[in-house]
This record gives sequence, C-alpha cells and structure tokens, in this order.
Amino acid sequence: MYYDLEKQYLKILESIKKCGGFPSRYSELDIYLALEYAIESVKLRIPTKVIARKWNPNKCPTCLANLGGKCNDGYWENPHYDKCLVCGQLLEWEE
Repeated sequence: MYYDLEKQYLKILESIKKCGGFPSRYSELDIYLALEYAIESVKLRIPTKVIARKWNPNKCPTCLANLGGKCNDGYWENPHYDKCLVCGQLLEWEE
C-alpha cells in the first residue's frame, strides 16, 4: 500500500515539475499529500544527530528505531550506520 502511494505522489510531483504548476486533474488533497511526501523525503536527506545515551542502544532521531543490538554480555553493540535501516534518515555522529 505504501509503495502505491509513493508512486502516486512521485507521479504528481513529476507532473508539477513538467507543467510548472498543478494540473487540474489532481484534487487539493492529492497535491497536499504529494507536497508533504516531498518535504518528508527531503528531511530524511539532512543528516541528523543520533540519540545516544550510555548503557542504551543508539536510536534514530526520526523513527526512534534501535540502531544497535544486545550482546550476550549485557552490553549494547552500537555500530555507526550512515543511515537508519528502518526509515532511511541520514545520521550524523558526534566524534
């Protein structure tokens, strides 16, 4: 379902780019949803600082997904990914 909506929004955005405006065959809601999708897609391409706390897994700042896994010794493994594996948010790490 999400993939179908994504294709529809991308189709609307592509027609906006070609026409230089909104074609009349799309409803106001379609246009609003397409623009929201475009904004959210652009936000995912801006690197955002990871939520990191001691003794906890690192988390994605957008979807709050765990970026690490639990080790057998009770500690957390926290690999440094370039982007979130769940939502695709680009991640920025403090050095």
